[in-house]
Amino acid sequence: MESTRLSERLHEHLAAASTLPAEVQPAWLQGTLEVVGKFFYGFSVPSTWRLVDIQRFDQEKMLVCHWGSTSEQAACVACHTISHRRKKTSLVRRLQDLPASGLTLYHAVKANRYVYEHSECSIDTFTEQFAEIADPDDRLTQRLKDFIDQQGLDASANALARSPRPIGVRVSRETILRLIKARGAVAVQQNLARQDVRVLSVDDIHLRKGQPSTACSVFIDAETHRPLVMVQGATQVVAEKVMRQYPGVEMVSRDRGLAYFLALTGFVITSTNSRAIRYPTDQSQT
Repeated sequence: MESTRLSERLHEHLAAASTLPAEVQPAWLQGTLEVVGKFFYGFSVPSTWRLVDIQRFDQEKMLVCHWGSTSEQAACVACHTISHRRKKTSLVRRLQDLPASGLTLYHAVKANRYVYEHSECSIDTFTEQFAEIADPDDRLTQRLKDFIDQQGLDASANALARSPRPIGVRVSRETILRLIKARGAVAVQQNLARQDVRVLSVDDIHLRKGQPSTACSVFIDAETHRPLVMVQGATQVVAEKVMRQYPGVEMVSRDRGLAYFLALTGFVITSTNSRAIRYPTDQSQT
């Protein structure tokens, strides 16, 4: 692939119009590149990154920013041990970021490798991670993943995989689905851990009309109207498992469906002095 490097353009400019001595020009070039990197990416990349070069591929409409890491320490992702012993070897990590002027933007950073100093971890060496910009060993920056998630709420995965290409985002349908599911799983875990839900509303939906196998139960915080969780199935067992995740519930809103009624058969939830009280009862008394 044919490409153009910013360092080559700067070198040609120096050779044609500059009176700087030849031995000074390499340092001037490196200093200029570092200034460019700090000017454009000072607030969006780790402070230990130093811009080495920018490579442009016109035919592929792609920019690659080459960085070098000047870190002096790093923490292991597994055991969080800090090490100051840096090895001579490194690993080039490539991250796709938000596009620039319609060009797909990649950061190719030369990450340092470290040796454990005092650790019982089974791994002897590890490569530094950059939590400020991306998740461990990920290929997309956090900013780009946020953009994909936000767009995914308004479009299908197929449409989203096609629509960002003109502006420089290159992601597959499978990547989009994986990102949205991962973010959704985190949100569900947080919602299931909430202890401030007092009024719980539940109802069933069918993902495909007329097909009972696609039935799901949707649970909502009735006071804030915020969806909490949607689980597959609209049975007594499914509903009871979810309801027991919210011990602070004082009232449950449901329809006349038998499954949700049976889920509440073993106890009645009522409110007395702002406390959730459950007491046994049989179905005939409910």
